[in-house]
Amino acid sequence: MRAARSHNLALAHAVLIYRDALIYSVLLTPVFVYLYNAVAGIGPQDIDLTDPSGNVIDQVFILTIFANSVLLAFLLRVPLQLFLLAILPFVFIMAWMVASIGWSEFPSLTLRRASRELIEITSIVLLALSLQSREAILSLLFRAFFVINLFNVASLAISSSFTPIGFAGIYLSKNTAGLAFACALPIFIVGIVDRTVSASRLAAVFAFVTSSAM
Repeated sequence: MRAARSHNLALAHAVLIYRDALIYSVLLTPVFVYLYNAVAGIGPQDIDLTDPSGNVIDQVFILTIFANSVLLAFLLRVPLQLFLLAILPFVFIMAWMVASIGWSEFPSLTLRRASRELIEITSIVLLALSLQSREAILSLLFRAFFVINLFNVASLAISSSFTPIGFAGIYLSKNTAGLAFACALPIFIVGIVDRTVSASRLAAVFAFVTSSAM
């Protein structure tokens, strides 16, 4: 009896480690891409959005995350009703994306983009449902954004982090960097006032100040 309970606890712990590793791999994707580009010597001027090899790599990554998200939801026994309720707010935008294929001048491209967005939204919802509490979600987001922020701070010393229109950080795009900071700043603010999100208020203040400056 005790051995069976220990086995179940170990299995549950392994699933949680798998969940956290999967979520961090998604959140820290910008860091991995930045490190790969740095090793390969790729800068903003070298990125070709029409390169099919890059698109294939991107699609394989997205499909891998999707498959693992579905598996994680199965292991954690996420109820189908809960998934349908959670994805309900996205139904209108998903329907709009699918409908836009009909009037698009590039229907095949629109179809690929719509399919990608549907897969990404489904993966995000499944990953979010794998977390049991608001504190768990915010704490995980804080740690991921904090690590990304440290890389952005370090990138200040690298000339390729700056574009003609402003600071791009590890994203190689000023607009993408702006969107990322807009997502991270509220999390850092919550980390300052809520110790369950950030164990160190000083770390949260540092992240907020440096993100705001960048």
